[in-house]
Amino acid sequence: ISKGDFLVNEGLIGEEQLVGALCLQHSLSRVRLNCDEIPVRVRRSIPLREANTWRIVPFRIGEGVLHIAGAAVPNDEMMKELRRFTRQEIRFYLISAREYEELQFEVRNF
Repeated sequence: ISKGDFLVNEGLIGEEQLVGALCLQHSLSRVRLNCDEIPVRVRRSIPLREANTWRIVPFRIGEGVLHIAGAAVPNDEMMKELRRFTRQEIRFYLISAREYEELQFEVRNF
């Protein structure tokens, strides 16, 4: 469990505060997603197994950029793995763990 998750679990900070702090610390943007607005072809741009492993959601493709939201700050291993599936630039955004789980539920029941 990460320090941030510990703080959230103990009720010392809220999930939004954690995501906001991580965005500031790692120079990432925050995004809020609606499953209905994510085209199926975009969701499938990264294989489901890898998307589930890394807890990510590809949500937009445009101008040579694949926009991906994730519930954790990306690391070098993740980015190397994701680059195996696309030649496009990858732009990463943060979402909360709760939002990720809600999106997964909506996708499975879509």
